Amino acid sequence: LNFPDQNKLLKNSREKILKEFDSHVVAQKYLDLYTKILNWMKKIIFDSSADGHHLEYIVHLLRCLKNKPKQIKEQYIFVVNPSFFEILKKLFPNDKFNNITIVELSKDEYYRISARNNKQTIFNSVRATKELSRLMVKYKAEECVLLCFDDFFKGLVFNVLFKFRITAIWFQPFVRLPENNFRNELKKIIKKNMMRIVLFFNKIDRIFILNDKKTVQSLNEIYGTKVFRLLRDPINISVDRITKSLPKASEAKNKKNVFLLFGFITKRKGTLILLEALKGHLSDKISKTIKIMIIGNVPDHFKKEFYTEIDKTRLLNKDIEIIIDDRFINFEEIPQIFSKSNYVLAPYINFYGSSGVLGYSAYFSKPIICSDNGLMADLVNEYNLGYLVKPNPTSLGLIISKLVSQNKIELSKE
Repeated sequence: LNFPDQNKLLKNSREKILKEFDSHVVAQKYLDLYTKILNWMKKIIFDSSADGHHLEYIVHLLRCLKNKPKQIKEQYIFVVNPSFFEILKKLFPNDKFNNITIVELSKDEYYRISARNNKQTIFNSVRATKELSRLMVKYKAEECVLLCFDDFFKGLVFNVLFKFRITAIWFQPFVRLPENNFRNELKKIIKKNMMRIVLFFNKIDRIFILNDKKTVQSLNEIYGTKVFRLLRDPINISVDRITKSLPKASEAKNKKNVFLLFGFITKRKGTLILLEALKGHLSDKISKTIKIMIIGNVPDHFKKEFYTEIDKTRLLNKDIEIIIDDRFINFEEIPQIFSKSNYVLAPYINFYGSSGVLGYSAYFSKPIICSDNGLMADLVNEYNLGYLVKPNPTSLGLIISKLVSQNKIELSKE
């Protein structure tokens, strides 16, 4: 997983050039140019997370590079979460990569950079940007691809000397923030002006926005640029893997209506809203006919509260069946999980961007029940992908009851 020895490569190039040129000055200029070109062809792909969208995009990029080695001339350095290497070995057990080096952040580096361990404050973002600059210099790269621009956004405002080219994915642009309170309005104004500074002082090639044509158009109009681009979610499952993992017809017939909450299980995903709905907003008859599957990693900071509420829910509603699978889910398992469900739950709180869960729900033709605001609500409406609810226990309990009673799904097949 390492490049050829660059020192040896440069030494060989120097000897070759010196043989062809009498002037050492001219030879040195050519050698300097060659070194610069070699460095220019290096790109650091950076992401400190290993879950959700983050892991999906890293895996998608690795698969693309693995399948097209002849067309790819650049050298890529993936700087990733400390646990990613083990995940990588599971996903690519026997594969060898060309022109790719995978570097794991040390635990100290991960703590300094990761937004999972540190809130996205200005101080933490500045520190993360400095760490990124250090890595760029260390690996002699000229361009970085940031799979989570949000971690560095504020830091780039205060680090105008960051000299490297940037391509990035921006998960939380300000355009869709609701202007229903002073805090959100102030946040929009601050983010809008911070981005203006970032675009002015930095070498921004492209900033991708997930699944949101409206935001891309708005941002390009606001800043008079074409930097912002639309990016669709990749689905990292091949047809043969889907076929092999699908359950048999007898297994696929569920005696109960199965509702799936999938992904990185946090409060923001509406987990506690779901559990409150199960406690007191379903009749005994409905409770006996449904199964709740909560599948995905529960972060350490949420585990105690999560399992306490699970115990309370099971105590107050003994008729309901709740299945929990608290771990990292391999991509090969996704078809099996979604095929066993009837509906997908996404009652997210204060969430206005995109989610990979929506893409998988559409891909496997499973209706999604999601909050009635933000980008996901617009996409569900536009493509007839499911049902919208207010993110509260009463509304969620009501839609679950109605769907179970009707037991009917009417969705577009397009």
